[in-house]
Amino acid sequence: MSTRRMVTAIKGWVREAISKVAEVNPVTVLPPTELDNLAVPFYEMAAIDEYSGKLRDAAIVPLRDCRTGKTKFQNGDVLFAKITPCVQNRKSALVNGLPGNFACGSSEFYVLRPGKRVMPEYLFYFIRQDPVIHAAVESFIGTSGRQRVPRTFWDRLEIPLPPLPVQERIVQILQKADEIRQKRKQALELAEAIRRTVFYDMFGDVNPNSGRWPTGPLNDLLNPEIERVNPAKAFPNQEFTYIEIAGIRDFRIAETNRLLGRDAPSRARQVVRAGDILYSMTRPNLRNIAAVPEELDGAICTTGFAVLRPRMPQDGPFIFEIVKSDYFTQAMSQLAASKSLYPAVDEPTIRHFQVIHPPAPLRTHFGSVANQLDSTATELRTSLLVAERTFASLLSRAFTGELTAEWEEANAEWIAQQQELHERLPQLLILALLAEKAKRASRTAAVVLVTALMKYVFLLQMEGSASRRRLYHFVPYHYGPFAKELYSDLEKLQEEGLVRVDNDAEEEKTKITLTDPARIDAALAVLPDELKQDVATIIETYGDLDHNALLNAVYEKYPTYARKSRLKQKGRSSK
Repeated sequence: MSTRRMVTAIKGWVREAISKVAEVNPVTVLPPTELDNLAVPFYEMAAIDEYSGKLRDAAIVPLRDCRTGKTKFQNGDVLFAKITPCVQNRKSALVNGLPGNFACGSSEFYVLRPGKRVMPEYLFYFIRQDPVIHAAVESFIGTSGRQRVPRTFWDRLEIPLPPLPVQERIVQILQKADEIRQKRKQALELAEAIRRTVFYDMFGDVNPNSGRWPTGPLNDLLNPEIERVNPAKAFPNQEFTYIEIAGIRDFRIAETNRLLGRDAPSRARQVVRAGDILYSMTRPNLRNIAAVPEELDGAICTTGFAVLRPRMPQDGPFIFEIVKSDYFTQAMSQLAASKSLYPAVDEPTIRHFQVIHPPAPLRTHFGSVANQLDSTATELRTSLLVAERTFASLLSRAFTGELTAEWEEANAEWIAQQQELHERLPQLLILALLAEKAKRASRTAAVVLVTALMKYVFLLQMEGSASRRRLYHFVPYHYGPFAKELYSDLEKLQEEGLVRVDNDAEEEKTKITLTDPARIDAALAVLPDELKQDVATIIETYGDLDHNALLNAVYEKYPTYARKSRLKQKGRSSK
């Protein structure tokens, strides 16, 4: 069954263009110009961890640098790279944890701001699928090397939308599988970091000029005998394993090819043995370095590699750490750069480069420790591969409806109730804030000004569990964050007889009062405990502040919303 047919066969699922359920490159209002020196996080493309989809290592720039030529985004937005090869590398991220709810970044990001019908996490996982990446690549426009995803792509790309409770269920499953995948990757990285730490604890600075150890050419530790073969002549009708420079990733042989001898490239000439170290000799691939594992013994590699075969097998781990050290690779890069016609180093240059020569027993001891760590790393790598395959399988089934079909059928009534709760949630949170305010005032029905209520709801959306969904679209206005939809919800609550809205023309104030505490308590019984706690925290933190103090607290934490403030303009409240 196709994705479309599977989705439309499940009750409550629809398909919509991304641009219909999320704003594409929305206008993000900036703080006023008097705050131009404000420190703002700035994220280049490299700041996205493509494996996890998280933002990291922000630069800090003054606000003035973000006003033109930069992408602006806020918590809850989803970023998607628009340019090759960043699209293929899955440079996408879910934005959260921004101080002040604002940051800027590369102009090569698309910003997707989810509306009320789609969870940010759900949209984030959807755009990271292989089919979406492939569709984005197929949509490229522009010249070679600078191709980009066009804005119209988001008008054509459809996202399957189940009810919000089902989206939450899918996100929970994917987040758990993703967490396992990422933790296993972190465990593998830790094992590899321990190996490097052990090396530097034993040998220290690898620069021969440090004077700690005797020095000599690398070649003294190597066996000069490397087998050469011409597969096309030696075994034209037999298959062999071929290792290319592009197959080396993260100091491992990550990819090989199986070829017939007669189809061998002219550069496929060197036979490798387990324990050999392959060192790419051309820029920009001078860090494409790997040790040959047992399973690739007898494979053939390109002559673009220097094949470094340890004279004593137990020296292999020591030599491997030396040649992939920053000191060694930077030296090779400088030597390669000095050759203007063909930026590369040759094998004699690598072999005769001066390196440290600690005593053989110490090198052997390190080799023993490294082999044990490598054994652990191999197990972790296998475990990681299983976790990645599981996550990929769940991801591929999540958006067809297949992943949750049985669960949806078994929980149809609960899903309908939760969907109703989602739709009612903004009004329930208004009631909860008013009720908590009355409770703290020790009165059955405390009067709350609509300007204060607006700020409580804004702060709840920014700082509480409700931040996972956009309840209201707040914009800067005369008295801070303003959402006109909140007035519609107040009107509905008044029609239901749950609140009274009084417009005091003389004082120019709108006052909100609860009218039926018993019915309100019954209505709030369905509100999740985490949201009740969030409401209590917001009122406890901000509920006792007067009008000006409340506005100043909002402006200090979220300066974007001070842009049109009368309080800031006049230095006093006019209401």
